[in-house]
Amino acid sequence: MNLDKWPDGKIDVYHVVDNNIMNSYWEANLPKNFRKPQGNSSNFEVVNFLTDKYVNKKWVDQDMKYTPI
Repeated sequence: MNLDKWPDGKIDVYHVVDNNIMNSYWEANLPKNFRKPQGNSSNFEVVNFLTDKYVNKKWVDQDMKYTPI
């Protein structure tokens, strides 16, 4: 899976939508003590985090009726 390939128009939407709103869906159930990847994190850590977050939807708000994007 290539995490760098985004469908046409998707990036434009993310520029408009506030990151906090998006994370309220994608990270709704992220444990409070979870340490997200930082600038010095390995590529492996970043890819695993992004895959869990966006592909596996590991921490999404299951009560939302739709995916915000």
